Amino acid sequence: MTLPTRGVTLPPELLQAILSRLPTQLHLSIQTLLACSASSRSLRQIALDSYLWRPHVAARWRRGKQCTYDEDAHQFYRMRSMRDTQAEHDIGTLASTSHGRIPLIEALRGQGDEVIEALEQLQRLRDFDRPLTWLSERYWAKQAYRCILRDQAIAVWATIADETVEQEDSFEKGIWAFVAFRDGVDYRDYLHSYDMVRHPELLATLASQRCQGEALLEHVAVSVMSYMRRIGFRAADATSFHDLDNHFLSHVWSGIDPDADPSARSESGTLPMSLVSIFCSFVRRLPKEYNIRAKPIGLPGVMLAGVALGDSADWVMVNVFEGKIAQPSDLQRMLLGMRLEMVMPISRLEPASAKTMCGRVAQNILTSVRRGDDDAVQDHYVLISAHYSVALALYHFAAPESRHLYANWVVSIIQAEYPHDVSYLENTLSQVFTGERAETVLRLCREMRDDDMVEPEPQLGTSRIRWRIGQVFRHRLFGYCGVVRGFDEECLASEEWIQSMGVDTLPYGRSQPFYHVIIEGGGTRYVAQENIADEEHRSIPFECIENLAGLSVMGRYFCSMDMDMRGRWRFVKSCETAAMYPEPSPTA
Repeated sequence: MTLPTRGVTLPPELLQAILSRLPTQLHLSIQTLLACSASSRSLRQIALDSYLWRPHVAARWRRGKQCTYDEDAHQFYRMRSMRDTQAEHDIGTLASTSHGRIPLIEALRGQGDEVIEALEQLQRLRDFDRPLTWLSERYWAKQAYRCILRDQAIAVWATIADETVEQEDSFEKGIWAFVAFRDGVDYRDYLHSYDMVRHPELLATLASQRCQGEALLEHVAVSVMSYMRRIGFRAADATSFHDLDNHFLSHVWSGIDPDADPSARSESGTLPMSLVSIFCSFVRRLPKEYNIRAKPIGLPGVMLAGVALGDSADWVMVNVFEGKIAQPSDLQRMLLGMRLEMVMPISRLEPASAKTMCGRVAQNILTSVRRGDDDAVQDHYVLISAHYSVALALYHFAAPESRHLYANWVVSIIQAEYPHDVSYLENTLSQVFTGERAETVLRLCREMRDDDMVEPEPQLGTSRIRWRIGQVFRHRLFGYCGVVRGFDEECLASEEWIQSMGVDTLPYGRSQPFYHVIIEGGGTRYVAQENIADEEHRSIPFECIENLAGLSVMGRYFCSMDMDMRGRWRFVKSCETAAMYPEPSPTA
């Protein structure tokens, strides 16, 4: 078959070769293939061939159902594109309504990995993509995305809790699952960081010495620990041992680059559990010819790793935190110090289960939250998400007789902070309870769904309110930039907060209007009207506006940015905020 083109005949093999060179992940390439398919019957057969479409499918979708060799790749691309378009439409609906969101979010999270990449892409929306709604759409895409990640994390923990034979990657998956709550990131995007193709220096070090048996185990362990320190994984010191971020591996990996100078990294140090997890993941990905396993070994107050050859039960103990092999004499002193030498002799030290380790991570996170040593604990979202991950993890890994205690904790958190997870209460946690408590939980679920269908109660401002919702300002005393997202006619904080903040010492005291504000760093404040400075817009740099717009929480309260007639930037109220504050308050 040949194709005539104005007197020139091109063989189909050449046309196919030309079209196969179209770059993937480029919309223009898809348009080109479709245009070719519409130009003639002969070219349509070539342009719609699975051979040409399969690379575009693979480049666009890494998650969810994959296109098999027997499937029509063009039809597969078409169907998944339609699903992505529907997800975009659902996010647009979420952004344009103030109520009835739970059914929409449940429809999205029910599709899981089939839409997760579309939701991830929508989180990168900019003002030129959706001029009127980009902030709100970005926010709701992130909320739906996080719902899917939480579902997947819970599924990981449920699988680990129920498995009778532990899988090789259970420990790794179980610890990584915590990041779905803290950072809202897909842990699978981080796992390639362990791939040996990214660590040729480690492979070269391992190959530099030939040995067997226990000598090989020690060589591998020391080499991996040395390499981890070289690329930036250093042991946490006493000042950062309870930093909340250090429990989440996405934060631990932040800034790690095998090719960069580790001295330039500002990481505050890595906790023993995280170091052991990273060590085990590196060893697990070594070439098969090494035939070495690595497992965590947990003692009260101490975290070790164990390495063994093949299926052998003879473990070499490794103190990853201190970067050395744990010699029998060291282990003996350690057990004596903990008075465990009679209960747990050295010969009986063996790997801990993934269930035990995940429960231990949860307890460690809870300890850091209670200590409250670092700034992260002061952030409401960080605090609540940490509690949520701990409660769910302990619910899965606690002893059966105490699971209902953690289930009650989860119920209270979902009720107060995560109403979009109500289906988890209905379908899973309600089964834990019996009798009156089960009925109470189900009634609570019905109330949460009913509340979701009701518009927010409007709050009308009086002439005392000087500042509009969306107004960007600078704090008169502390100088930080923020944006007004709500107001009260007078201070409605607790008496304890009023006394601790010295509200009554202000010239206008507690009777003046107070404003709910979001500040540049992402935190929230409750600010007296007299402390919102009435300054020219030039005193607020555009960098501050950009920083505020970059906060994911902004999309809940605002849908876009705009400039008023005075040349002053402001944020435009979202549908939810407009329903809560329907009347614009008088300008200053």
